[in-house]
Amino acid sequence: MNRKLRFQTPRPNGRRIGLLGGSFNPAHHGHREISERALTSLDLDEVWWLVSPQNPLKDDSDMAAFDHRLNAARLVASRGPLARRIHVSDIEQHLGTRYSVDTVTILRQRHVRDHFVWIIGADNLAQMPDWHRWEDLMLAVPVAVFDRPGYTLKALSGRAARRFAAARMTPRQRRNLVTTPPPAWIYLRDIYNPISASKIRASQNN
Repeated sequence: MNRKLRFQTPRPNGRRIGLLGGSFNPAHHGHREISERALTSLDLDEVWWLVSPQNPLKDDSDMAAFDHRLNAARLVASRGPLARRIHVSDIEQHLGTRYSVDTVTILRQRHVRDHFVWIIGADNLAQMPDWHRWEDLMLAVPVAVFDRPGYTLKALSGRAARRFAAARMTPRQRRNLVTTPPPAWIYLRDIYNPISASKIRASQNN
């Protein structure tokens, strides 16, 4: 894997890149589905899966080895119709970053001509105030939030949504999100996928 993450010839005004971070324990078709929808609905060139060595908010007792999670994520990403535009990266391991805000900061410094958008599910928007320097993350990069079953009300009434209510864009503005100066975020109901990594692990343990 090219650690510099230079996969395509840049547009004259920079690439439009989605960032999907997480432990991917394990990666599943829901990750691929949200990435494919982000590519089309947000008019992105690429989506990068940033496989975290260890999510600081998660217990590592049932965490698979990093190399196993990375290779499994590459396999899942390779199966979709837009596989060439989804790139699985171990860059956080090489950077030594533990927090999303630090990873985003470095990527923006290294790729100054490109445009990034952070991709999360509604569950992450609800939990975002627990993240390290979460407000700085919202101020560093636009955020695309995809709906998830059971989290809509909690996400949209939560602290993060209320704190940045004035920065919320409408679904009609989705293609402008990635080039909008942060803070800027959008809530999209395009995907309503109930699958989760925790459910997959639970089924494997039964």
